[in-house]
Amino acid sequence: MDERYVDPATGEVLRQETIFLRSDQTFKVFRKGGGRRIKFVKFRTSHRVKRLIASMPNDELVFFFRIALYATEGFNYLMGDNERGRRGVPLAAADFAKIAKCSVSTARRHLKNLADKTMIKLTETRDSQKVWAINPLYAINGKEPAPELLQLFSQEIKESGERVDGE
Repeated sequence: MDERYVDPATGEVLRQETIFLRSDQTFKVFRKGGGRRIKFVKFRTSHRVKRLIASMPNDELVFFFRIALYATEGFNYLMGDNERGRRGVPLAAADFAKIAKCSVSTARRHLKNLADKTMIKLTETRDSQKVWAINPLYAINGKEPAPELLQLFSQEIKESGERVDGE
């Protein structure tokens, strides 16, 4: 049963909720609307993904998790945000190096290794810009992948036998 209260200072309606958490769980409150936009990048937890991540060198894994935060919603394109690179412009190796705090040659090596593992792929945006995209089998920004993203990685998704949200 929820009880509702009115804040006398603001007139805002508040509700009291009881939440039971296990000792290994945490709880965070998100306020709807207002403030900075929150990016939710979901990392997949299938057995295949867990095995691949467990076998990756730590520096490559850190690189992947850092660049994944720059994925655009639905498309998983790695684009600038005006802090690193220009907003809406595909990130370059130098941008990835700054994000991951490594040299440009190391960033290029990691990009190649991730591409070899089909975790990312170089493609083109609708306006013909070359851009790296993250495979939705590993991570997705947004509620579901865009049809273009599913098409880009269709072979990998089919071979994996896994279902990706939005299919």
